[in-house]
Amino acid sequence: MSASDAEREHSIRQLRDAAGEGRLTLEEFSDRVGLAQSARTHQDLARLTRDLPGTAAVSPSPAASEQHRASCSHLTRSGAWSLASRSCWRSIFASEAVLALDG
Repeated sequence: MSASDAEREHSIRQLRDAAGEGRLTLEEFSDRVGLAQSARTHQDLARLTRDLPGTAAVSPSPAASEQHRASCSHLTRSGAWSLASRSCWRSIFASEAVLALDG
């Protein structure tokens, strides 16, 4: 079965958590994230996390109506814009994340 963006993000969260716990080196993490981003099926994703403790079958997080992500870069939103009631913000390898909710 085809993998969705939400399922890819779920796998990347698992990999990030494993790297944070010292279970993956930075190189392993980087390689697996690249594979997760290009995964086409549930099996592709399952192979990436199968050796990590506490990883269940791929299941997407509750659907966010908007997803914002930056990888090895920065994410900028300017001008007037409104947030959906649910938004997902993801930054990988960023030194800082700033979200100003004025007004």
